Amino acid sequence: MLCTTLHRLPCRLPSSFRLLSTSSPPSTSPTSSSSSPNPILKYIGPFSSLTHRLKRVSLLTATFGISLPITSLLTSSTVPAIGQIAVTGTALTTAVGSTLLLNYCVSPYVHKLEKVNENDYSAVTVNMFAQKMSTTFTLDQIELSDSLNRPFCNFIANGMPMYVHGELLNDKKLLKSLMKRNLTKSEIEGRSDDENVED
Repeated sequence: MLCTTLHRLPCRLPSSFRLLSTSSPPSTSPTSSSSSPNPILKYIGPFSSLTHRLKRVSLLTATFGISLPITSLLTSSTVPAIGQIAVTGTALTTAVGSTLLLNYCVSPYVHKLEKVNENDYSAVTVNMFAQKMSTTFTLDQIELSDSLNRPFCNFIANGMPMYVHGELLNDKKLLKSLMKRNLTKSEIEGRSDDENVED
């Protein structure tokens, strides 16, 4: 009798089991990063690794140049105070001055130039602490380098002085937009003369 009753009872599964058995796998959609266009590489600075290494070495020597004289000034008691101050001041001036001068000359150097989208470009430079930084700009934000009158700078993008080797930038239309002038023969043909080429 008990077997007959159990046989006649309806078999009902918990709702959780039914959901697991009948649910469809979740759909995946592409992320925004995969759908966005990749930047187009326009230029790589030929001395990128060299200038980056120079900045690191200069920063390291400046650190030692600052710490060692101060340590010597605080610990040495045989040298007169005036002599210690003179030696320390000379060492500090040399260490910090050379680092600042190198940074002033090399900071505008563009390590990499990319076209981000139809209007925006991205230029990678290195700051005083040898860290790479990216500056995004449009061609409307380009200014003449003559306004700064500093070495190793041939255009200003979004307020940042920058320098590229014009003869190595293959996109001459972009180069002319950056320089805001007629290109030289060396920039067009990749030679080292400075003859101006008119339109």
